Amino acid sequence: MAKAKKAGKKKKKASKKPSPEVLALAVRQPLTPALAQRIVVETTPQHPSGPVDPDTQLLNLGIVTKEAADLHRAAIQGRLNAIGWHIKQADIDSGATKTVADCRDSVLAHAF
Repeated sequence: MAKAKKAGKKKKKASKKPSPEVLALAVRQPLTPALAQRIVVETTPQHPSGPVDPDTQLLNLGIVTKEAADLHRAAIQGRLNAIGWHIKQADIDSGATKTVADCRDSVLAHAF
């Protein structure tokens, strides 16, 4: 008789549709030149709020030492990770003699 009760019950199958929250987390915004440049500029020590000429040397934005360049690379990597992109710090061109455009272009070339 116990088997008869079990046989009459049907198990509900779990829904195979992913929740909307899961889909939203999997979508990342495109990495455009404008976004890459904004990240490069905003992660400098002086991070000006207005527009910056791409030919501006990073020296003028506070990247004056190797340590500052290393911190800049780490900050860029962190910002990219936060929006779903990845990059190796060694692939980011940052330093006193580099321009905003040099750094931006290296981010665009190596982010994955």
